[in-house]
Amino acid sequence: MLPAIDVGAIARTVATKTASADIPAQLLFLPGQYLLVTRVESAVTYKFLSPEAVTSAFSNEPIDSGWLPANIMRWGRSNRGEWMMQFYPP
Repeated sequence: MLPAIDVGAIARTVATKTASADIPAQLLFLPGQYLLVTRVESAVTYKFLSPEAVTSAFSNEPIDSGWLPANIMRWGRSNRGEWMMQFYPP
């Protein structure tokens, strides 16, 4: 069995290797999540972001399903379009 990967340590290592006054922020793509690295003077801040948060940040279109009927259990959007899951009790 492989040892657990310390994603935070990897991200900090990568982020510090690209330090530049001309780069105030970086968005690192990690498995299943993203890491936002920001710099203000000598302070460096790390914030993990979900794919949904990044999608929302880069989308001009608001994401709101509106009122859903009681039998709709889930609603979502993917690269193939919008979808929903319905459940009707037997």
